[in-house]
Amino acid sequence: MTDTYATVHLEHNFNGRLFSRIPLLRKLNLKEIVGLRGAWGQLSEANIALSAPTNIPLIAPDDQIYWEYSFGVGNIFKILRIDFNFRGNYLDNPDARAFGITGSFRI
Repeated sequence: MTDTYATVHLEHNFNGRLFSRIPLLRKLNLKEIVGLRGAWGQLSEANIALSAPTNIPLIAPDDQIYWEYSFGVGNIFKILRIDFNFRGNYLDNPDARAFGITGSFRI
């Protein structure tokens, strides 16, 4: 959580160049996607004081840039995409998940 922040999101769609080399996957016309995301920000003392009654610790990525990377498969049934996300740092925080799966669809 931050008051002021800067983020970057890089994504490359290989457009099936890797999966087209595998005979069974070639017919499915799947697309492979690789992504990298990063964020840096600060949290003001005023907002930290506002959240004190909730007992939820707020941590802003101001020491080092938070980053994560992902690998995805798109064009599943022509509308679905599944991404496998991996956290790059801040793994020592309580309840931090090192891995997650997200799905999306486009019409």
